[in-house]
Amino acid sequence: GQLEREGREMREETAAMAHEAEVLRTSATNGAKVEAAEARAAQLQAELTDAYKSKSTMGDELLRANAQLTVVRESHERTSREVEAAAAKIAQLRTQVAELQRTVDQGREAYALVDSELDRRLADKEAAEAEAAKLKAEVADLSHRLVHMKATEADRLNEVNKMCDQMISNAKHFEKTAAAQAAAAGNRLALAAGAGARSFMSMVSSGRRPSRDHDSPQLIQEQTPIVSAMLAVVPTRVEKTVAGHSGEAFGCAWERSGGRLATAGADKTVRVWDGDGRQIIALHGMLEGVYDVSWTCDGGRVLGAGNDKSIRVWDPATGRVRHTMTGHNGKVLAVEGSPMEADRCVSAGTDRCLKAWDLARGIAASTLMCASTCASLAMTLDGALIASGHYDGSLRFWDCRSGRLAHEVAALHPPKAQICATTIGALGGSILTVGKDNMLRITDTRTFRPRAQLRAPGFAVGGVWAGAALGPDERHAAAGSYDGTVFVWELARNTVVGTLTGGGTTPVLGCSWSPQGTPLASCDSSGAVCWWAGPDEGGASSTALARTSLGGSRRPSAG
Repeated sequence: GQLEREGREMREETAAMAHEAEVLRTSATNGAKVEAAEARAAQLQAELTDAYKSKSTMGDELLRANAQLTVVRESHERTSREVEAAAAKIAQLRTQVAELQRTVDQGREAYALVDSELDRRLADKEAAEAEAAKLKAEVADLSHRLVHMKATEADRLNEVNKMCDQMISNAKHFEKTAAAQAAAAGNRLALAAGAGARSFMSMVSSGRRPSRDHDSPQLIQEQTPIVSAMLAVVPTRVEKTVAGHSGEAFGCAWERSGGRLATAGADKTVRVWDGDGRQIIALHGMLEGVYDVSWTCDGGRVLGAGNDKSIRVWDPATGRVRHTMTGHNGKVLAVEGSPMEADRCVSAGTDRCLKAWDLARGIAASTLMCASTCASLAMTLDGALIASGHYDGSLRFWDCRSGRLAHEVAALHPPKAQICATTIGALGGSILTVGKDNMLRITDTRTFRPRAQLRAPGFAVGGVWAGAALGPDERHAAAGSYDGTVFVWELARNTVVGTLTGGGTTPVLGCSWSPQGTPLASCDSSGAVCWWAGPDEGGASSTALARTSLGGSRRPSAG
């Protein structure tokens, strides 16, 4: 604007001077003025040219200034956006910090609560330990008193037995005297006297001699009772062999009455047989192989332990599955029904757990944790203890009521010699175990002390499973070998009294001795089931005949 005004004024002045010069030139009155005016006009023209140059330069500078201003404005806007984003980020971070602070406060409160709970639990633990110590002392005192009472009862029983023996001796003497008198007086008088004497002996031997179910098996074996449990007939021959299962037959078990035999196989079935080896029913429902089988004490249900981590409970009369009990986290290797309660059983699995089950409801009642996998188990006759044989070669006894380890026979079989079979005799005084050391060991269930060990040339365990059984009189033991042979030992002499062959040539995986004393059943890895019997006459062995010569039934008592 300023340059334009100055240019316009200079143009007007130049025009005026040119006009004036023209007037002067025209008038030719004053040449000097004309020259001065022309010089002035030339000077003004030069100044105008310089002014235009300055204007052009200033325009260029103005353009550069506008470009710089645009850059500055863009930078300012970008900086403003970055500031706004930073402010939003700061607000977000402040929110997160507040949330973290709340989380930290909650954690501190939870820690304080856990700390107080831990203190309370520690106090409870100390109180429980004190109570346990007190109870342990009371149990020790009660155990001492119980042992004393048992000893007193045993002494009294021995005295009564002596009296009975004396009465029997007197009766025999009376019979001989009466017979002599009858011979002297005549045949009629002799017959009357002999009948009276025999009647007296029958009265004495018919049950007046006391017998208690809970007496020590050692006392029972040392005494010579008039009425005894069923005595085992030493098997000498194969009575019958059937192809029971398609695949391995892992185990077998007699019903408590000895009337039926159950077998478990890899073909996912449990099969029930009568005493003559005829199949009664096949029980289905398992999803995989059945490793062990057992009966409830009333014979009303059959129990099967399977590879599918479950236990099936069947009704053997209908074949219907009553319960499918799950809870193990691995294969179930063993199952055993309680000898006292028809609604209880125990099981063992590869998850190193023993479980007690309520069969009325089909649920687990308790779980016991083990240090080693249990492959076989049994229960004492009073149902108070569970005996379990483990992979580490130890035999452990568990208190069913407290759920705790009652006693451990460590390394009963040498370390790493797995216990493959565990069974308790019908009298309850002895427990038989078979290990991979190819040894059979007898342990007293009351003192927990090993009493005997059995071995035989040619006897060897065939694998994880081994068949073993105690005779119902606990005087004989049987076990199957890897080559299909079944060995029979007499415990009193620790000698082999029978080597049974002809049932098969594959490893024997299961053995069970009938509570009636005969037959002995076995099953092997080919699926065959064998019944082994005594002499063809069907009578008892000489040992059994000597045992029962004074009378009494060969049928076992209900207890």
